[in-house]
Amino acid sequence: PLKDLLPDPLPSYGVTPFLVAFISAVLITVPALGIPLLGLIKTPALEVLQQGKAQRSWKRMLLVLVPVVPLLLLYADNTLVWIV
Repeated sequence: PLKDLLPDPLPSYGVTPFLVAFISAVLITVPALGIPLLGLIKTPALEVLQQGKAQRSWKRMLLVLVPVVPLLLLYADNTLVWIV
């Protein structure tokens, strides 16, 4: 039923959808994989057997900022995002 309403031929979107999908995937994947890997890499063998104090790393905070900074930049002026 929408065939008469759509333009013929349909316009091309170009590479924009691919770039948006790729950048979104990277922004989600880097912290999702990086934070657990940092925990595995920094764990000495002795701490696996004995309980010790957990140390916070600045690298973990940087990985958390990877998706947060683009969110703030893209949606800073969108009040609907911040209300919900």
